[in-house]
Amino acid sequence: MKTAVFTRLGPDDMAAVAELEARCFSSPWREDQLRAALLSPHFSAYGMKGQDRLFAYISLNLVPGEIEVLNIATHPEYRRRGLARALLRCALKAAAPVVERGYGVRAFLEVRVGNVPALGLYRSLGFARVGARKGYYRDTGEDALILRVDLSAVPAAAENDATL
Repeated sequence: MKTAVFTRLGPDDMAAVAELEARCFSSPWREDQLRAALLSPHFSAYGMKGQDRLFAYISLNLVPGEIEVLNIATHPEYRRRGLARALLRCALKAAAPVVERGYGVRAFLEVRVGNVPALGLYRSLGFARVGARKGYYRDTGEDALILRVDLSAVPAAAENDATL
C-alpha cells in the first residue's frame, strides 16, 4: 500500500511539479517559471509525495491579509481518494505561522465554473462564492468563480483523509 506524506516543495521538486501541471492543466506552468516563483518570499508550494513520486501539489501566494491558492493538482491516477482535501487542509495549516504575523486571515481561489469536483471539494471545506471573472480562462473563455474561506473555518486535516 502506498502512503502519501505532506511536504514543502523546493527547487528539486519543480520538474515533478511541472510534469503534473502538464498532465492536469491546459496552460501549465513550466519548470523555469516554477523555479523563479520559488525565489519570491510570497510563493510556497507543498505536495503529497511517496515512493519518489509526487501525487498532488498546491501552490500558494501569501500577501498581507490573504492566502491565494494559485494551483492545486492531483495526478489523474490518484484522484477521488482525498489527496486534494488533505493537501489543501495541510497547506492552509502550514501557512498559519504567516497568518500569525498578520498575513492570510482569509484564503481565496479561482475555479472554473464547470469544474464540479473542485467546487464540491472547496465547498466542503467552507469556501463560498464571493465573485466571478467573466471569460477568465483563455483556453475556453470559461468564467471563473472567486471563492473565499476564513482560515478559522477550515477543519484540521485528519491522518486518514487520503487513501492510495
